[in-house]
Amino acid sequence: MTREDFSAPTKRAIAMRSGYRCAHPECEGRTTIGPAVDADKSENTGKASHIFSASDRGPRGQGNLSPEDLRSVANGLWLCAKHADQVDLNDGKDYPPPVLLGWKAVHEFKIAREHGAMLNPFGWIESLKIVDAPIFKPAQQISFANANVLVGGNGVGKTTLCEWLSCLAGSAALSRWGAYSEDNARHSDIEVEFEIRAPTRQRAVLKVISGKPSITLDGKAFPFSPIGYEVVTLLSAREVQASWEEGDHIYIAKRLNIDAIEAQALTDFIASDQGVFLKGAAWEDVQDEDAEKPVRQLRCNLMKNFTQLFRTLSGGETGAVLLDLAVARATILSTYRPTLLIVETSAISMDPVFLSQFLEALSSPLVPFQSIFVTTELDEEAAWGGWQIIRLDRQNSEGTEIALG
Repeated sequence: MTREDFSAPTKRAIAMRSGYRCAHPECEGRTTIGPAVDADKSENTGKASHIFSASDRGPRGQGNLSPEDLRSVANGLWLCAKHADQVDLNDGKDYPPPVLLGWKAVHEFKIAREHGAMLNPFGWIESLKIVDAPIFKPAQQISFANANVLVGGNGVGKTTLCEWLSCLAGSAALSRWGAYSEDNARHSDIEVEFEIRAPTRQRAVLKVISGKPSITLDGKAFPFSPIGYEVVTLLSAREVQASWEEGDHIYIAKRLNIDAIEAQALTDFIASDQGVFLKGAAWEDVQDEDAEKPVRQLRCNLMKNFTQLFRTLSGGETGAVLLDLAVARATILSTYRPTLLIVETSAISMDPVFLSQFLEALSSPLVPFQSIFVTTELDEEAAWGGWQIIRLDRQNSEGTEIALG
């Protein structure tokens, strides 16, 4: 049986990225390095634990990872000796890969912030527990990483989960659940629990009972969320009736649900902080023979030094540019408030190759916000790369089941 063990440099990198502190949430960052008995020596009690197993029969299995991936820093979690043993008990079933990936992301974010690389106020949704709600089987829980993918067919509850998460920013999505509706037939009672760090750990309970919504935060009830979350979304062209005739700045503003001035300012931000696909951009006022006045168009500098007008890009390329702008907006907002990016891949014709590239970028612990991508299927190449995969499936009338990884 071949083992894909970490090399000494890889172990050291895992430990250093963790600040030599245990990443288990209950350890609260306890240090694993300190002075030994001898005055000129130190002692290290931490372990570099595999998230996906070093051997094919080890706890949590190996997923679809290559030997190189299994030996990489991305597959390592720094834990104290106690918790390193604990996570591997029962073949690791109590601590699946998505849970450990979430710990790693949260802990490395905290270390980066302490170290000075991040000055953003910390906002993190650790988990969502469905106590009782239509569509889903009750008593199910989701652990979130920094980048997450919701995968499932139509009608299994992907949009529902996103609506509940959006309620941390505002209550508009609750109208679908009959909030304050005079039609009793529309009332659907729900109860959902969130574990959040914003910046301290808090427990929020979202309820809609007989049409009356509430959010309870650490035992105190509010009529809406007081946390101050910001949710960034992308809308489909059909939803907003976006047209190129109005100009690219209006088109982009409608798709990002922002104003036209902010849409143009975002392209300036991209010029100083390049995106995954969009590396720079410039605005041009073009006079069309059939138009009464010039039309504002965006010329995009794309990866591989390729330049093209935004309106002439393919559907997938257009989606990638819009997503880069949405990521830029989320980055700016997260400077001052907790932020969540929610992307329906169908709304932006997201190509699987682009999806993997964005997920890889957004999985970095230095990204100051969480993201959720919603899709009906996931390409094999995007099956794992440090992000959380949340699969939804409904086989019978008992409700949708949730599986992680």
